[in-house]
Amino acid sequence: MVAADVRREGHSVTIFEAFHKLGGVMRYGIPEFRLPNDIVDEEIDTLVKMGVER
Repeated sequence: MVAADVRREGHSVTIFEAFHKLGGVMRYGIPEFRLPNDIVDEEIDTLVKMGVER
């Protein structure tokens, strides 16, 4: 994700999401049988641990 790359460079990052859960196309555009939501949640947890705000 771009947010992780930008955060690693030392910049502050805030993610905005139109829906009630973060994930965008990864969550709402890709069927869950192709990309399980558990994996999306793990990626989001990693971003939060890196200091990305939501």
